[in-house]
Amino acid sequence: MEKLQVELNDCKQRLEQAQQDTGRAKDECLKLTELLGKAEHQLHTVRLEKENIQHSNNNEAKTRALQAQQREQELTQKMQQMEAQHDKTVNELNLLLSSQNALLSKLKDECCMLAKRLEHVTERNRSEIGRLSQENEYAHNRLEKMRKRNDELEAQCIQHGRMHEKMKLRLNQLDRHCETTAQQLVELLNKQNELYKERQELIEEVHLLRTQLPHGSQL
Repeated sequence: MEKLQVELNDCKQRLEQAQQDTGRAKDECLKLTELLGKAEHQLHTVRLEKENIQHSNNNEAKTRALQAQQREQELTQKMQQMEAQHDKTVNELNLLLSSQNALLSKLKDECCMLAKRLEHVTERNRSEIGRLSQENEYAHNRLEKMRKRNDELEAQCIQHGRMHEKMKLRLNQLDRHCETTAQQLVELLNKQNELYKERQELIEEVHLLRTQLPHGSQL
């Protein structure tokens, strides 16, 4: 797109330069035409003076007539040169105008073509920008949803962490309680064993006493 814009600007500059060259050539032709008109006026004036002088017969008049004739010749030669230069300039101007018209037509066609290409590229870029904007909006919305979901998961993780700490504390408490209970149970079992031993000993003593008593006393 930037390349097309540069080419279009270059084409416009070349078109403006061609128009300026044509304008300068026209100005030069007008100046030559003006100078040729002035020379023709001077020649007409000199011819009038020559005709007026020719009606006199004195020497001064003849001298002035000769000077006027020389001046007429000089002006005629100058006019011929100017006419030749004018014709040359007109021919060059015609050639330049023909060339400039062809160039202008070509540049205008190029400008139109570049403008259409630029418009096509602009429209395509506009469509692409629109599509990218939609994708960007979709991605942004999806990112917002994912961010909210992440915040929710993070909050749940924090809550689960707190719950885990509470459960860990409760398990520690239960472990200590179980240890205490187990210790008490061991003590009870030990005490029960001692009582059982004492009972056995008592039973044995009673049995021994019974064996030692007379038969009648036993009755």
